Amino acid sequence: MLPPSPSSVILWALVPAPCRQRSPTVNLPLSRPLANLPAEVIGEIEELGEQNVYAPGDPIVRRDEEGNSLFLLLSGTAFATVLGADGVWFDDPMSAGAIFGEMALLTGQARSADVTAKTEVICLRVPFEPLRALFAAHPDVAGFLTNIVGRRLTRRSGIRTIDRYEVDEPLGGGGFATVYAGTDRVTGQKVAIKMLRHELVWLGDYADRFRQEAESIRRLVHPNVVRLHGLVRAYATLFIVMDLVDGADLHERLLASGPLSAPECRFVFRAIALALQEAHDKGIIHRDVKPSNILATRDGTVKLVDFGIALTQGEREQRTDRLGAFTGTPHYAAPEHVLGLEMDGRTDLFMLGLTTLELFTGKTPRGEKSGVSEMMKNVRVDLPDPRDTPGMPADLGELLLHCTRRHPSKRFPSCAAAVEYLDARGGDLEPPVFTERAKVDDASRLERGLAPIVGADELPDD
Repeated sequence: MLPPSPSSVILWALVPAPCRQRSPTVNLPLSRPLANLPAEVIGEIEELGEQNVYAPGDPIVRRDEEGNSLFLLLSGTAFATVLGADGVWFDDPMSAGAIFGEMALLTGQARSADVTAKTEVICLRVPFEPLRALFAAHPDVAGFLTNIVGRRLTRRSGIRTIDRYEVDEPLGGGGFATVYAGTDRVTGQKVAIKMLRHELVWLGDYADRFRQEAESIRRLVHPNVVRLHGLVRAYATLFIVMDLVDGADLHERLLASGPLSAPECRFVFRAIALALQEAHDKGIIHRDVKPSNILATRDGTVKLVDFGIALTQGEREQRTDRLGAFTGTPHYAAPEHVLGLEMDGRTDLFMLGLTTLELFTGKTPRGEKSGVSEMMKNVRVDLPDPRDTPGMPADLGELLLHCTRRHPSKRFPSCAAAVEYLDARGGDLEPPVFTERAKVDDASRLERGLAPIVGADELPDD
């Protein structure tokens, strides 16, 4: 049950005459989870529901009964009798704008609490089946469920559990997912719990991509890849549970402490190249290697994360990515990736080369602009020679040059070959120094959105 937010908004709700003699529309407060819905969608929800009036003391929902409707408390006050985390039942007050009954929608289970009218109450009761049809027709509408689940997972009296995992606190969120810190109640181990936003469950192949991300992580048992604990379906969405890394990503490290030293860059390159080679050997192309997807831990390990847009061998054979469509982060993408051409391990190697160059200089090699024209210019124009970078050691500059050539045929043939080259030069290696996280926008810490690229469909000559 969700109490209304102090920053409530106005819902224009239709009030049938049999319920109450009043004008056809009235100003009614609505709690924050529905605040951002378009007016026309609010209207559809109103049409799906019916208003019911309850006298003081009347039961609205009963614990253990089958749940088939969502309730919006339009006026009056009520209270939910809830079992607290300490095993004691208590009354949770609700007023106009509260939403309740949502857990039966999210879990498919019986009601978990009693809700009783304290004063005369008017509720809008919306049956689940037409509400699910509304989600299918308007996937973005389901986003309010993510807000509801997020609040319930972190409230003191909330659900706080996902399968065998206890939710401790939110870590951040982006356009695709919200991430929580949690604890495995069986082993006591700390975990990261990544929840797919509800609107994406109904939109295209996002749920399949999320499952594929879990499968990719499951297949990669490597010290430099974050470890999967499980994929859980709960609360009408999907959760990936994986190791909680005690550290910071390298984008945060750059913001907090500036560029890495050459030994640190060599160390990061070598570790992530080996992780990528393991993925490539199993037919997986990461496609989103960048500083924010590399974590540095307190014990000196670096780990590759976020296989959300990884391409498997089967997908590569079927060419599921439409020609001219781009999924990834434009600043780091290889030309063949941008143009929708065939990709292999050298595509990831290009991104790792750009990432390492950024770690050394502290600047994005391609600049900050990310429009279509800028992207196409990056496809046709060579990057500045890394060997000319001030302070760049010869071995590292030569390594990065042969990672970031525009044509895949002019790069190292594999990540393993790049590591072999690096090892033969004998340069110093040093784990990156851990620093406390800088304040970074959540969206830049987690997944970034999709950027359409329209233009040439073949790779220009080098």
